[in-house]
Amino acid sequence: MAQQTDIKKNTVTSASGDGGVTGRIELESTGGRPETKEEEIRVSARNISTQILSLTRNGLFVSLRFLDVALCQFTYVSAELTDLPFRVRSVATTGEHLVFDPKYIIEQYLKDKKALSRDYLHIVLHCIFRHPFVSSKLNAEYWNLACDIAVEATICELDLRQANVQNAPEIEAEISRIRGMVRQMTAEHLYRYFMSHEVSLKDLDKWQKLFTRDEHDI
Repeated sequence: MAQQTDIKKNTVTSASGDGGVTGRIELESTGGRPETKEEEIRVSARNISTQILSLTRNGLFVSLRFLDVALCQFTYVSAELTDLPFRVRSVATTGEHLVFDPKYIIEQYLKDKKALSRDYLHIVLHCIFRHPFVSSKLNAEYWNLACDIAVEATICELDLRQANVQNAPEIEAEISRIRGMVRQMTAEHLYRYFMSHEVSLKDLDKWQKLFTRDEHDI
């Protein structure tokens, strides 16, 4: 996945690895006032979500100062302001933009701040490892799962209080089990394992539910 930014039009075009355009993100204009009560509520939700994301980033920065550039790389864009051919219902990234659903951000923050911190760090690590920027010819299901497992293994190693979610023991137990299957916990090694071994549907389903924290369709 690659991005082409048009500053004059204030848009970002997201393209697939083979050059095919998959959608355009339009950045929210700061001018004008909401025309209706509903629009005022939507604008308020977007603003609150952006503040939550900034707070989440800053909280991670305290413990991960060596990741300062990576943590601060994103421009936040509400999903409803994009013309992507699908609706982002949680969080996703183009590598430059963090696309979010305001309802998801607010609910996740109120329910479990640590889960949102883990979501954010999960996306940052995808970009550091350059997981989104690969050939579109790969088996998408296996590659996405391999990337998610590799990222979650790294988060476990960091052992951050801010990202210590309720199901962390289960995540760590499965990471330990998977380590016995592959030589290295990288997306590339995991992907090769999935492609060359018969992994049970039960394990695939369990791992997807356990390790998925963002959307990979952008």
